[in-house]
Amino acid sequence: MQSITGETDRLGNPLIEIEPYIDFAALALEVDRTEPGPVGTQRSWPPFPTETMAWIQVLKQLYNLSNERMEYQWSINCWTG
Repeated sequence: MQSITGETDRLGNPLIEIEPYIDFAALALEVDRTEPGPVGTQRSWPPFPTETMAWIQVLKQLYNLSNERMEYQWSINCWTG
C-alpha cells in the first residue's frame, strides 16, 4: 500500500485541475441520453450517478490509474472540492 499511497498522494485532487476543461455534467447528460441505464432491475444499493462514473473514467484514463489506485484516490478525495 505504501507505493500506491505515495504515487496517488502526489496527484492530490486532480479533479480541481481538470474541472475547468471538462464539463462533467454535460458529459453525464450526453451519456444518459445515448445510453440510458437499466430499468426495473433489482439492486441492493442505488447506482452511482453518471457524472461520478464519468469523472472516475476520465481520471483513470488521464492518470493511467489501476482500479486499486483509483479506489484509493477516490477514498481520499471523494468528499473534497
